[in-house]
Amino acid sequence: MDTPVDWGGAGLLDTLLTLFVATSKARAIILLDEPGVNLHPSRQARLLRKLEETSSQFGSQLIIATHSPFLIDSDKPERVLRFDRREGVTTIHRFLESDSRTRSRMLKDLRRDPKIASALFASGVILVEGDAEEAALPVWLETLAAKEDRTLAGVAFISVHGDGHFRAYADLFDQWGIRWLGVGDGKAKLGLRKLGKKGYAYRSEDFSVMMRRSCPAQLDRALSEVNSDPKDPAVARAVSLSSSPPDELERVWQFVRSLTDP
Repeated sequence: MDTPVDWGGAGLLDTLLTLFVATSKARAIILLDEPGVNLHPSRQARLLRKLEETSSQFGSQLIIATHSPFLIDSDKPERVLRFDRREGVTTIHRFLESDSRTRSRMLKDLRRDPKIASALFASGVILVEGDAEEAALPVWLETLAAKEDRTLAGVAFISVHGDGHFRAYADLFDQWGIRWLGVGDGKAKLGLRKLGKKGYAYRSEDFSVMMRRSCPAQLDRALSEVNSDPKDPAVARAVSLSSSPPDELERVWQFVRSLTDP
């Protein structure tokens, strides 16, 4: 027995309508506003591929307005235009051509970490050195935000996986006009120094040392109950959930405040 199309849900109907529009006329300019909004993320990615195939086949130009990272083509970042409105002025940012080595590194990062595409829609990004910081900092900063009736909804946290990788991520976000701050421990000072005023290193030579100094009891409990490795992100998150934000994060909090000011 055939299944009626209207049993397929809003996502299927939206997809059929979108593809019908894309194939209804050759050499057309097709404008799509939030296509696939009712689709699962994996199906959004499939819809993007199908739309690109269809527009190429029919010789059409495809323009998509979206807030979904799954409709961002990580293989062609130069196609992405980011619109940013500040103080009543709208600015358009795009990925510019760069040397092949830088471009290759940026494309690799885009494909490896889907959070980078998500950051296109953030008001700002905090780049951290490792996974432990990525697990703990949002919790501590959320505590500070709640005290001032603020939210971190528009702030993205991304691990650069090593102190030598800050610059590649920073270049990418600079080109897209996204505000960012690089945060690391004393060992990351060299990498952070290349970021100028946007790089901040707290005093400790290691993130686990900062936890030991700022919240020793909570760290001991996490090491005994979660994992004996202080660099485990689960340990860092457990510590942050049971302790007050360390004073050393004041500079990071000031950056978050600048993003969340009315």
